[in-house]
Amino acid sequence: MIPLAFIGADRSPVSQDGWNRLGDRLHAQALALIEDPDRTEADLAAATVRIAAASAAWQRATTARP
Repeated sequence: MIPLAFIGADRSPVSQDGWNRLGDRLHAQALALIEDPDRTEADLAAATVRIAAASAAWQRATTARP
């Protein structure tokens, strides 16, 4: 699981591929949290944040260098 605090300007990807991989990983983590039968409200909140972060990463990939 990628700690959200880990994602910051000093550690962010620089390439389109890096941003896309980050988005894919965050999205996969969100789905795992959502699909967990023992999930809590906090898990759903964390999944929502990860989905938003994945969307932002994919958006950033459109303007990153190849």
